Amino acid sequence: MLAPLGKSDHSVLSIDCTLQTDVVQKVIKHNYNKGNYEGMRQSSQINWKELLLPLHNDIDTMWLTFKQELQHRTLQFIPTMRNTWKEEGWMRPLNTKLREYISKNIDFGLDIWRPMIMLYLKNKISLK
Repeated sequence: MLAPLGKSDHSVLSIDCTLQTDVVQKVIKHNYNKGNYEGMRQSSQINWKELLLPLHNDIDTMWLTFKQELQHRTLQFIPTMRNTWKEEGWMRPLNTKLREYISKNIDFGLDIWRPMIMLYLKNKISLK
């Protein structure tokens, strides 16, 4: 804990945290608003009894068969959409000039000044 700021009776906590992130796998997201539901409905005219009756002893296999049929038709008739703001090239939310300013002008070795510096930077960032 650090000394309180100004005349505050609250102590200042200084927390250093090292984080590591894993590579995020892209998740396929469907644009359900633009789906061809009429085509999906026509494609789904399946004799479900004929398809599922041989599997009547195993509910898990019946579910997997139904799910595979549904997923196949979903991929066929409902378009996917791209998540453009988290592409592989997106790494940092701050622009290059601001990152350079922070790295040149701030010495984080001064633990006493860190809360005030962080407040200053927060204000400077919110103004940009």
